[in-house]
Amino acid sequence: MARSETENHGKHIDERPDGVMNSASPRPVVIVGMHRSGTSMVAKLLQQAGLHLGDESVLMPPAEENSEGFYEHLGFVSLNDEVLNAAGAGWDCPPPPGVDWTGATFDAFRGEARSLAAPLATAGAWGWKDPRTSLTLPFWESAIGPLRTVVVVRNPLEVVTSLHRRNGFSPALGLTLWRTYMERILADTSAEHRMVTHYDAYFLHPEQEIARVLDFSGLDRPVDPATLRATTAPALRHHQRTILDLDASGFPTEAIALYRCLCREAGWWEGTTAPDVPVAESPEGSTPAAPSIARGIGRVDLVRVENEALRRNNSDFTAALAARELRVTELEIALATHEATRAELDGKIAERDSRLIERNALIARRDHAIAEGQQHLAHATAEVSRLQDEIAKLTDRLADSERARTVSVIHERELRSMLTGLQAIQMGRDAEIMGTLGAVLSRHAPGAPASIYHRRLLGEVRRFVDEHIPADAPTLVATYGDGAMLVLGDRPTGPFPRAASGTVADYTDPSDAEAVAQLEALREGGAAYLVVPSPSLPWLSGLPGLELYLQQRCTPVARERGIGAIFALGRQSDDVPA
Repeated sequence: MARSETENHGKHIDERPDGVMNSASPRPVVIVGMHRSGTSMVAKLLQQAGLHLGDESVLMPPAEENSEGFYEHLGFVSLNDEVLNAAGAGWDCPPPPGVDWTGATFDAFRGEARSLAAPLATAGAWGWKDPRTSLTLPFWESAIGPLRTVVVVRNPLEVVTSLHRRNGFSPALGLTLWRTYMERILADTSAEHRMVTHYDAYFLHPEQEIARVLDFSGLDRPVDPATLRATTAPALRHHQRTILDLDASGFPTEAIALYRCLCREAGWWEGTTAPDVPVAESPEGSTPAAPSIARGIGRVDLVRVENEALRRNNSDFTAALAARELRVTELEIALATHEATRAELDGKIAERDSRLIERNALIARRDHAIAEGQQHLAHATAEVSRLQDEIAKLTDRLADSERARTVSVIHERELRSMLTGLQAIQMGRDAEIMGTLGAVLSRHAPGAPASIYHRRLLGEVRRFVDEHIPADAPTLVATYGDGAMLVLGDRPTGPFPRAASGTVADYTDPSDAEAVAQLEALREGGAAYLVVPSPSLPWLSGLPGLELYLQQRCTPVARERGIGAIFALGRQSDDVPA
């Protein structure tokens, strides 16, 4: 949790009319220093203590050379690059002294800076880390107001070595950049609003240095310091050097004096030698000093830095130029291929034009033939029209004749139907009479024609029943009192219909409703089939209600002309024997 410098520490940051953040708001904490100086470690420590540097989504992801993470807000890094570019510089080619950071050149960038700061400021204690800010501190103060600057310093020999390994910088360029970054920071900040912290202090006296940087940043000390001390694990310590190594490596006096000044402000000294006391020479027998890098570097200016940057970029430009020339060659080959293809297409177009001329001549001949055909068609159309008129007249006459013939056919059909019906009725009546008469005479005059007809009919009915009714199925027979019709093998039979007295009904028939009710009762009593011999069919046709009942409620099994009909008394969905 952060400690506020004023009562308004937790409030949203406002802006003064000139666009600069309200001075009543807490100063943001900016973490600066030369690249490869440990700024990432300090930024991680402050973030864990409560300093808001931005959401993880806007922070630069870890890389191979810094697996613990950079803790740099990508928006601030991008804006710093743009500001340096507008000043004709870069992080590895610092801008010349005297840049007017408050000038109109940077007005648009100031608006972007305030837009970046606004969402972070709502969190209370906030800030950002980017070594580039070491070169642009006046710009940021002109955009968002006063800052609290945490300056991370590291032995310059370690910085130069790391830059050489990571970026391929020469020792001269690396040292010049270190001096420029440190001198600009001291020139653009006041001792009251900056705190210099030494990288090595976090490994030798971590709790003391952590407390010091938290106090300056306005952040509460953790209850358990170990949670922050883990951030300064010894595994993070690389390339440890001392002031003695600077002198032994031939560093310029000015560079060593600048480093001593920074160590003094950081409250740091190496070994037992305080930073304001000259360092003793190397003891006898020690390893000879490394080749000096101080020759000619005491007063290196920006031209030297720019020359070194140009030398490093020259190889990149050469590679880019080679790639560009290769691309030009590829395009020339593609252009030649295109030209050959176009020439081939031109030949095809000429051939197509020749074919079009031939086709146009064919079309002209076809149009002439079409015109002649249209004239013939006009004459033929007139002739067809005349013939159609004649056909229409003949069609009308034919229709009249056809209608008369149709009427005659209908009358003939109706007469034939009436005759057929009469014949059927007559045959039915004859069969009824012959069957009834034969049943009576068969006992008294067996040789009479009616008796012979009755015996033959009885045989046909029994054959008909044997073919379609199972031998043990209970069967009803419409007999009109002819008891011989009840003898149908071993089948249990019964007469139908019966009179109200229970005797067999004769020509005094029951009504439709009585016959249907009687048949329903007999079927419920177990009757499975109804046989209607041909002499009884006229009787059945005279009872349309009973006939409809048999068609809808029962299943017609078989019907033979001159013999009779059989109905299964079960539902139509019941199984019926074939």
